[in-house]
Amino acid sequence: MKLIGHSFIRKKFLKMLVGGTISMLVVSLVLMSDSIIAGTILGEVAVGAIEIVLPVYSFAAFVGLLFSIGIPIIYSKEMGKSNKKEADRAFGFGLLMTVGVGIVIFAVLMFFGDYYVDYYNLSDDLRDATIQYFFWMKFSVLFLPISTYVGQMVFTDGDEFTSTLGNVVSAVGNIVLSIVLCKIIGITGIGLASFIATLASLFIAVTHFFKKTNSLELNLYFSKEMLFRVISYSSIDSATYLFLALLSTTINKFVLVFFGHEYLILVTVLVFSKELQLFFDGIGEAMTPLISIYLGEKSYEGVANIYKIGFKVSIYEGIFLNVILIPLAWVVPKILGITGAKMINLAIIGFVILTFSLTFLSLLFYLTSYYLLIKKIVFGFVVSGMRDFLVVAPMTIIFSLLFGIYGMFIGFALSPAVTYFLTVFIAKKKYGADDYPLFLKDKRKGSTNYVFEYLLQPKSISNRSNEIRKVLELEGYSLSVINKVILIFEEVNMMIIERNKEIRKEKRHLKHIRDLEAIESNESRNQKGSGNSGNDKDSGEGKNVSKSEKRFDSTDKVDDIYSADKFYAGVINHITIRKMRALKLKNAYLRKYKRLLGECSIVIEGDNLKLILRDDGEIMDITQTDQIGSFRDYFVTNLLEMDGINKIYMMTMSYNRNIFNISLSE
Repeated sequence: MKLIGHSFIRKKFLKMLVGGTISMLVVSLVLMSDSIIAGTILGEVAVGAIEIVLPVYSFAAFVGLLFSIGIPIIYSKEMGKSNKKEADRAFGFGLLMTVGVGIVIFAVLMFFGDYYVDYYNLSDDLRDATIQYFFWMKFSVLFLPISTYVGQMVFTDGDEFTSTLGNVVSAVGNIVLSIVLCKIIGITGIGLASFIATLASLFIAVTHFFKKTNSLELNLYFSKEMLFRVISYSSIDSATYLFLALLSTTINKFVLVFFGHEYLILVTVLVFSKELQLFFDGIGEAMTPLISIYLGEKSYEGVANIYKIGFKVSIYEGIFLNVILIPLAWVVPKILGITGAKMINLAIIGFVILTFSLTFLSLLFYLTSYYLLIKKIVFGFVVSGMRDFLVVAPMTIIFSLLFGIYGMFIGFALSPAVTYFLTVFIAKKKYGADDYPLFLKDKRKGSTNYVFEYLLQPKSISNRSNEIRKVLELEGYSLSVINKVILIFEEVNMMIIERNKEIRKEKRHLKHIRDLEAIESNESRNQKGSGNSGNDKDSGEGKNVSKSEKRFDSTDKVDDIYSADKFYAGVINHITIRKMRALKLKNAYLRKYKRLLGECSIVIEGDNLKLILRDDGEIMDITQTDQIGSFRDYFVTNLLEMDGINKIYMMTMSYNRNIFNISLSE
């Protein structure tokens, strides 16, 4: 595979990585914020009330997470197979289940919520606080599953900005409103803030459905088979909560017996470090839809490309977090409420030791996410178990017995590295060292595929065309077949360039040229005003500038969308404007009209060659025959009507995807 500096898929992966990581941080922040605000402003009773309601909220979040993990994988794989109908069914199934479960949980809490609270035999003041907080949380629980699910599906559809914006607004809104409202109406305000934040996140996510890049179609669907598929894909992440609960229980019991009650507070440092691992789920969030689409297409070279990028990012992310957290270790005792000089010192040193486990922990999260996608679900489940309990618990206990309280932190920190190397060893033994790390040998049988990346520029397309010709010649295909593939590749990409150029030129004429004319008009008025003050010389200069501005013709100054510098040099020469205005306008242009990237996947199976072209340009369906506006449009339209060529357009993850199935039989 030939890679370029800013490849199409790397660019998409990194954009989704940022969105996925922020979303994971936001989820973690939301889970902690209510308790922190309640404890800081309202006191211990309020914190106790929130802890009583937290299991109910967590269950609703779990339901949303259950479908937010499984459905995006199914949806993306079906889109990769060009099976839009089944993808829509998967989305509709998720909608039905999250709405239905939210309503059921809400109804149960409305009728039996008081019985749940009374089960704990709380004191009067704690019971009253719990009831007050619980009131609005019931409504939050009603919308939480659907809000979580829709946000994740919007992310899967390639709109990482809207998804991330919804999560950020939800988190920030929840914190700000909780602080304001709890000072006015007490703990009820914290519950109300959570409800408002949940609705805000949902409303922001729904705006995606009105965008041109939306491929999600609203519908309701149910099948038992779909339910089983969702559960299987969600099992690894769901099991994480089970393993962490077992780990916490085991370590708590060990510390109580071996070290005593006074050291139990240090277990919260271990648990806190485990909560940080949620940060690494952002990598899995980013790669899941991308790899799922490639798997659906059987474009395994694309899978390999994403795997390599994700593996490197996992290492960098672990190292980055390690470097960031070490200087902040002194804050941990304050956050966890640890007091006493001895315990504070132990907590700080222990946390620093634990940060050195983050790189291997990041890799383990990456591997479990990948194994889930390639249907190595049982193996991924085992790795998850080793990561969160089966290896870490014994090592923590053994090192504690050997080296005391510091041994507890050392054993905990070393366990991810041991788990990683153990995972690699087992994987190679079980699936074969020659198939490591992708484990795609069985899937590759009977198919051959290549991936080429390029700039949507004539020279880059020509270079990739030569490379495609060489690989097809090595495969032994006839000259007529090779020429057909090359012709489709070159002409379709050139047509995409031309149409993007026309669309963007039209947009510039409608927007940016109006901006320039507005600036010209303002400058002209300013100079006329200066001339009226009595300065004839300045007035004359103003008239000269005005004539120069009038000579500027927007229709012949913007011919090349890649020549922004040349274009704006001409604008600035013809129009007298302030330098800052020119710079601001130029930067806006460059952000809007950046260079376009493309990717070509070739999948060969038997007598069929599948040519898949992706680009990040303007959304357009080039297979439509009613958009002929040039000779190339006419030529390409007739070319694609040839016998033995089946064309499909499918917008995927907010980018264009054109699929051409070409018969190799002559």
